[in-house]
Amino acid sequence: MRIGIVCYPTYGGSGVVATELAIELAKRHHDVHLICHHRPVRLDRSYSELTFHGVDVTPYSLFAYPFYTLSLASKIHQVAEDHNLEILHVHYAIPHTPAAFLARSMARKRNFKIITTLHGTDIHLVGLDPSYREVTRFSLRASDGITAVSSYLMVLTEREFGLEGSKRRVIYNFVDPFRFIRENQEDLRRLYSPNDEKVILHISNFREIKRIPDLINVFYRISLNIPSHLILIGCGPETTRVEDIAKDLGVSSKISLLGEVSDVVPFLAISDLFLLSSQMESFGLAALEAMSCGVPVVATRVGGLPEVIEDGISGYLVDPGDIKEMANCSLQILQDEDRWQSMASAGRRIACERFLLKEIISQYEEFYEEILKD
Repeated sequence: MRIGIVCYPTYGGSGVVATELAIELAKRHHDVHLICHHRPVRLDRSYSELTFHGVDVTPYSLFAYPFYTLSLASKIHQVAEDHNLEILHVHYAIPHTPAAFLARSMARKRNFKIITTLHGTDIHLVGLDPSYREVTRFSLRASDGITAVSSYLMVLTEREFGLEGSKRRVIYNFVDPFRFIRENQEDLRRLYSPNDEKVILHISNFREIKRIPDLINVFYRISLNIPSHLILIGCGPETTRVEDIAKDLGVSSKISLLGEVSDVVPFLAISDLFLLSSQMESFGLAALEAMSCGVPVVATRVGGLPEVIEDGISGYLVDPGDIKEMANCSLQILQDEDRWQSMASAGRRIACERFLLKEIISQYEEFYEEILKD
């Protein structure tokens, strides 16, 4: 199949999933074209059947803001015409689906199908905002097929927007257990744990919805009880605030803020615990990748996270903002080797049984074929 994939190139789950999907489809000999404004973080090498197309946005003094949606539509139109795309798979509804619809309207043949994958904040944050609600509704109705990364997200979308008559499917995010595996990283571990400190990890795009200040306060409570070190991977609007809170709590020397890292596997492999303090998560890809590497997860009981993390089995779930309980659950794992081993093994097993890359990619291929037949 000739497939276009549109996504954000950033560190959030939607960009990571879209990029990994593009790579895996190319490995299966589909002709894949990845379209976004910068080269994605996870696209760190070239693939023979995967082409990256950057979107250039030209500023003009008359416009208060750059017209990314129009620039994206023009690029989609160009790629679709030049490569005769059959499927255009957009990740994150706004603004990608309106841009896709505009591109198809401009096309001479108008024969490519639009599939929209919903990732979460495009619905429960952006989509429900009065400024974007109707364009989100239009985008969903303009799509030939819709997928959501969790049952929670699909139910929310059906309730808020109605999806009568549309082809839709829940397709979970995925992980490659042969890549995301716990292997010895002794030198790296020694760098962050020279005196056998417990290594705690968090990966995100550092947006407000991730509640990173809560996470720093959780770590502060953990560090009062056991020697520990926190590694933060990613960057975003909350980065400066995180640094200020860490300084105020006196834990700056125990925190490593690494920014964007293209290969997170070595850091997962040296970690004893993964923390996720979000106000909302529709899936929690970073948590799944941690589980695949045998890292227990303590996260918030929100959105689609209970579909990924089995409370008391592969980790613990707590209410958002409950800093004390999150710290207590973390300490229960870190201070009990048998509990840690049990949860680490369970997380790995769940990742391999329910979220296996090759099976999820096949689900996307089957959905593409179903949409093309209509």
